[in-house]
This record gives sequence, structure tokens and C-alpha cells, in this order.
Amino acid sequence: MHQVEAIGSTKTPEFPTAMDWDVRIHEVRPRLVAAGVAQPGSKQVLLADDEPLVRDLVHVLLHSWGYRVLLACNGREAMEIAEEHKGPIDLLVSDVTMPAMDGPELAEKLKAKRPSLRVILLSGYSHSEIVLQGGWKFIQKPFQVHELRAAVEDNFKSCF
Repeated sequence: MHQVEAIGSTKTPEFPTAMDWDVRIHEVRPRLVAAGVAQPGSKQVLLADDEPLVRDLVHVLLHSWGYRVLLACNGREAMEIAEEHKGPIDLLVSDVTMPAMDGPELAEKLKAKRPSLRVILLSGYSHSEIVLQGGWKFIQKPFQVHELRAAVEDNFKSCF
């Protein structure tokens, strides 16, 4: 059973298994793409976050919305990935505070080499002055999924 049959039902609902979620993702993905989020594999996102749970969650979300994602554990690794990646990178989604190189420094260095790169910075702290100086989008952690999706979509809408 995937849904409770009626509100107030005395039956205990069965929670979806990983297999159920996998089936649901494949049912939902075509609607997300059709709604104009992204054509599968059409945009490349570089994601840098030192928190594995946040990085994995954002990766899954971006991928489910049709984006190709390059993953990095910190700013220095993100720079290395960007230098090795010969194709375009359309968007950087990065944590602000990371070891080795922080998000704003990473964004500045990447923008110098890839001027059309769009930037979204994530942080549990307020960094509005940094973001405003760079003209980048900022999302405060913890964030709602719809906030991330809106920021990503807004970045790609403003490309055209």
C-alpha cells in the first residue's frame, strides 16, 4: 500500500521502501523536465560542499531535475575538477565556508576563467555582504527544496 486509504483510517500506513522511491523518481522526472527545469544532461553544475549529507542531497536534487553534476568536497578540489573539465560549467553551487578554499574565493577564481559562470552560495551563516559584492545568489542553510530549485531555475532563466 503506497497511500493511506482514507483520512482517519485505523490501518497503519506502510512506509515506502527505497525501491518505491526509485519508481516514484522515474515517474516524476519526466514531469520536471517537461515543466522546463532542464533537458536531461543539458546544463552542467559544479557542486562543492564539505558536508557529505548536504552535498549528497543537493546532488540528488540537481540530478533529478535533469542537470549533470560534478562533485567536489572543497574549493581546491572544485578548482581541479573545473580545470580538468573541458566542457562548459554553467553553474557553481558552493558552500561559503570550506577547508582548503572557501566558496567566494572559488567563485572569483572560476569566474575569472569562465566569465559566464553563474553562482549560488550556501551557508549556515549570514554572508550577504560577500554575496552582494559578487552579485551571486545566496541561500541560507537550512533551506527548503523549493528555495534551491527556484534559485537554480532563476539562474538559467536569466541566461537567455
